Amino acid sequence: MQYRFVPMVLTGAAQQLKGRLYRLEAARKTAAPDWTGGDRMMQGGMPVSPLTDVAAWQGRYVLVPLNLRTSSGRVVTLADAVVRVSQEADIVKTRMAGMDGTVKEYVGRGDWQLEIIIGVQAIDEDGGHQITDDYPDQQVADLRRILTDGSTLEVQSPFLAAFGIGRIVVTRLAADQDTASNYQTLRVDALSDEDYSLTGAEY
Repeated sequence: MQYRFVPMVLTGAAQQLKGRLYRLEAARKTAAPDWTGGDRMMQGGMPVSPLTDVAAWQGRYVLVPLNLRTSSGRVVTLADAVVRVSQEADIVKTRMAGMDGTVKEYVGRGDWQLEIIIGVQAIDEDGGHQITDDYPDQQVADLRRILTDGSTLEVQSPFLAAFGIGRIVVTRLAADQDTASNYQTLRVDALSDEDYSLTGAEY
């Protein structure tokens, strides 16, 4: 009985589906598209308005140079540096009994957090600053000393100036050996360290 019952159920479902298929209407309400000449080779052409005018980039730096000034007054220009900045608000959150959510008290904004990716390219400083096939060991070592001496660094770039960042303290320096023998990438984490004037009142 069980073996005869399963085909009967399947047959009934198929009959119902067949009736639904009969009631489907054609999706197209208009004439079919004309594909005359559709087998011809596609021909490319220049756009009417190019997205980027190449001439506008000639003689310009795409990257924004980043200038560092050490505590001794030495200025180092990093031509290959990309910076990411972020800042969080300091908010005290208090839970209240019988209340969903929290009561928030705004305290202020925290330090700017900077993530800097620096590219060090090996160049011939005595031969017209041409790119060489040597590993930039001297440049990397010199930059490491600047970034790890523990002092506040003055920084200057149009990008950082837009966020009011002029001084930083390096908190982390990392590097992975690159496969290219004449290029080294450094990753720097830093915090903004602006000057503050603290005043007190005597009671």
